[in-house]
Amino acid sequence: METVAGWLATIAPLELKIELSYQLYEDACHSDALRQRLPELGEFNAAAVQPVNAEFERFLNELTNARSLIQRLVGVFWLLRPHLIRVYSQHIAQSDTVSDQPTVRLLRQTLDDHTRFAAWGDTLICSLAQEVEQLRYAADWSDHLT
Repeated sequence: METVAGWLATIAPLELKIELSYQLYEDACHSDALRQRLPELGEFNAAAVQPVNAEFERFLNELTNARSLIQRLVGVFWLLRPHLIRVYSQHIAQSDTVSDQPTVRLLRQTLDDHTRFAAWGDTLICSLAQEVEQLRYAADWSDHLT
């Protein structure tokens, strides 16, 4: 969220800026709801939260330092959101939907938004990268990030 928020000032098309701002708001709402849910689960210790692994940290650093709009969009909509979709889907599949229903409900709402936003982003990337060379550039950047 912070990375995308930091890019907003550099994005020229107003419509794109508005949509990304809306998505950031939804992401913030989901993060807040999940942050409130964690202590309800019992023995949550914020100090014990482990940092991301080195591979994911490298991805986030590369994404944060992406130079072009296409690079940024590819990182968020072709890689980050689909990754979160997979992780949330796995968590839902492994959860007890009766005893952990509040968490599953929050994750399903978040998953629905990520799925919708990823589809929107894919359409946007394809519309911006209409030439074969631009699509190859986007695919190469995606490969670089993974």
